[in-house]
Amino acid sequence: MKGQVIMFNTSKGYGFIQTGEGKDVFFHCSQLIIPGENFKTINVGAHVDFEIEESDRGIHATNIKIVK
Repeated sequence: MKGQVIMFNTSKGYGFIQTGEGKDVFFHCSQLIIPGENFKTINVGAHVDFEIEESDRGIHATNIKIVK
């Protein structure tokens, strides 16, 4: 899927991605795939590719990669 980061809390390590369909999807910084980065953070407004996974807590984004 494609989307855009609409919120990211650096101190807590989570945020939300808005999909092309206008839905907001939760993500945790551990799901960010950023080569060469030890501390995982992402800027609000970044365009990303990601996958959706469902858990007992609802849907969340995984395998998040920044699109250049």
